[in-house]
Amino acid sequence: IEILGGARIYLGAPGVVMNSTEVFIGAGSRLSPETDNNHFWKVSGNGTITSPHRVTFDVWAPGDSAGELTAQGNLALIDGVVYEWQFEAPTGTEGTDWDLITATGDITFDGNMVFSIDDSLLVGSITGSESFIVASAGGTMSALPGYSFLGDWVGTLTVDGKDLVLSALAPDVLAGDADGDGDVDAADYIILKANIGTGTGATTADGDFNGDGSVDWTDLQLLQDHYGEGSGASGVIPEPATLGLLAVGAMALIRRRRR
Repeated sequence: IEILGGARIYLGAPGVVMNSTEVFIGAGSRLSPETDNNHFWKVSGNGTITSPHRVTFDVWAPGDSAGELTAQGNLALIDGVVYEWQFEAPTGTEGTDWDLITATGDITFDGNMVFSIDDSLLVGSITGSESFIVASAGGTMSALPGYSFLGDWVGTLTVDGKDLVLSALAPDVLAGDADGDGDVDAADYIILKANIGTGTGATTADGDFNGDGSVDWTDLQLLQDHYGEGSGASGVIPEPATLGLLAVGAMALIRRRRR
């Protein structure tokens, strides 16, 4: 369903469940449920939901790229709701440079949120020190019981007064995956072995899995802990004796390079 050109669509059937229906509300347009408990799969766009009645969506995706969806009155987000959040810049303005959900009244969370991040339009880089207001209430905002991240990013979601704030944003990197192919295997060990003993300036691509700039015993331990994990891994985890040989070989290299 698309609501465009400043139009206003009224819903009149109570308890309507349209699990496969996506509603797109264009800028200046309105969705106005006339009865309680209308349920749709997904809502997107830059328009407004205006009604004293309850309407729920499984997925919220503000904007058509980055943008803002507004609920006039109170807004309740269901347990397991998916927030498809897109951002175009590491700094800027909520609702313009990244997605924003707003309500003129209260925002309450009925349960946990799944936060899915889309960086396909991102210009610039993320340092992890940024913070983004991703939802804002004109009234009060309840506590968020829990959340999880979906996709290639992780971060922290915190209720700060009337705002839901995303911070500590960082790529979701599998520890031990030096070559970035989504698994931890022998190819990653070869990379670590080639760089073991590096004291400064190392990156994940060199085998620095704990972010301290060096490639050492700690990184080898991380690789061992995650060996066999990932989408492309064979699932065959080496025997303890094999891992022990990897460790002995790495330690010998460290000693040799320190001389």
